[in-house]
Amino acid sequence: KRQEYDWEKLFAKNFDHLLRFLYGLPVEVQVGLAVKVLKRYLPTFEFHHPDDPRARKVVEAAEVWLKDRSEGNVRLQECRLGKYWELELYWHFLNAVSLLKHMLLHWAEDMFRSAAATADIVSNCVWQRMNDIWRADNPRDYEAEQVMRALDEELMVYEDQLSEEEK
Repeated sequence: KRQEYDWEKLFAKNFDHLLRFLYGLPVEVQVGLAVKVLKRYLPTFEFHHPDDPRARKVVEAAEVWLKDRSEGNVRLQECRLGKYWELELYWHFLNAVSLLKHMLLHWAEDMFRSAAATADIVSNCVWQRMNDIWRADNPRDYEAEQVMRALDEELMVYEDQLSEEEK
């Protein structure tokens, strides 16, 4: 029998470990990590959306922020992300970009929130890459899972809340 993994539980555990690791590190180290992770995925996003500069502008503004917070904040405030969730296939990545912007503008002095945001940025980028690989390797199962999730949301019924008989 094929072994099944509960990816969400695994990610939650890894998020917790990452949060513990990041907590207490200087915010500049956390931002540096977030920028590196986002830059790692940025070419993939830009390949599929070459006319969408939103993510690059935020990443570049964050790099400026690392050198000069005042100038970085000005550039971040100029960045407009719009309704990033409308690009469903890239929601995780664009959510990570949005988190970086929000973290720098609002949570840079809050040790816990900045660590949590950084951990979430890393997790979102990893999750985005996993979805890309799954979608490319097994498009039929990927689409079926998306339909099931949409139904769960619409009906507000979640598989982990059902008994074996109900499933």
